Amino acid sequence: CDAKSELEYMKKRIKTCKAMNYSIQGIGSHRVPLNPCTASKLYSTVTLSKLLYGVEVMDLHPHTSSEMEKFHIESAKHLQHLPTQCAGPGGLVSIGWQSIGSMVEIARLRFFWRTLLLPVTDMYKLLMIYKVFEALYSNFQTSGPTASIVRICRKYDLLDIVISSIETGDYMPIASWKKTVKYVIQQRDYQRLQITCSLYTSLKRVHFDIINKRVIDWWYLALHDPCYIKKCTAIVRLLFAPARLGSSLCQKCTSYEADSLEHIMFKCDSVQEVRTVYWRKIIESCPDALARDIETFSNEKKCNFIINAMNNSLITEWIVLFKNIADFIYHVWERYNS
Repeated sequence: CDAKSELEYMKKRIKTCKAMNYSIQGIGSHRVPLNPCTASKLYSTVTLSKLLYGVEVMDLHPHTSSEMEKFHIESAKHLQHLPTQCAGPGGLVSIGWQSIGSMVEIARLRFFWRTLLLPVTDMYKLLMIYKVFEALYSNFQTSGPTASIVRICRKYDLLDIVISSIETGDYMPIASWKKTVKYVIQQRDYQRLQITCSLYTSLKRVHFDIINKRVIDWWYLALHDPCYIKKCTAIVRLLFAPARLGSSLCQKCTSYEADSLEHIMFKCDSVQEVRTVYWRKIIESCPDALARDIETFSNEKKCNFIINAMNNSLITEWIVLFKNIADFIYHVWERYNS
């Protein structure tokens, strides 16, 4: 079909997927919303299956791919209760999602290899091999699903493996191919996301280890204790959608300093009482060495350290410390805005 018909068809599919997203969100309640980790698994299982059905054999037009990517980013923000003005890459990074483009590429390469693993005399395998060499001899100028797959193989330096396997008839098992493809494409996609995030000033506080850990630890804390879902949501919104903090002078105190996040957390006089109470709890629950180090940090470094969950994975033995940090950030922010 032409690009216009394809785009209209995909828009109808996206509309159905949006309804699925709202159904997923309806599982939770206003008091205890559905945890984004759980929502993410439901999205991957239900919504993405619908959205990506058949893309292996479709030569998607750039406008169609753009619409799918836009919906994917909107879904990431929606399931995490992030505002729409949040930077697109930030919504994907915080929940550990890949881009739609990389998912389509993985699906195509899996389909491609399964076809090559068919018996030697199979008509579909012979046609696939013919199309592969047709794309190679035309210098990748041909169009169609197979030509698109060959270009993906060249993009990720997998073309030599494909040609060698076809010539020798020795194909690696599908499990090994899937593992190789997934690793290569995911690593390239996460590197691209990391570089893109570094271009947004609104994401300057995001510690890049969060990208390597795939899912931000505040969602794991909320999964461990559902009572913290509201506090963790507020912290993630502060980290990925800081609401123009630091653009004007603080109106709550007389220090004549910018209303930056580090000023609110550690210097503003209007929240001094709340800050003292909850910061003491953090220090008391810290290991001695960590407590001494934190006290030597500058306010900016201290702020980035705690809002990124100490730049570390969620440690079960330190769960009380993580909760105290969540309490500190949430209550100081709430008092400042009250």
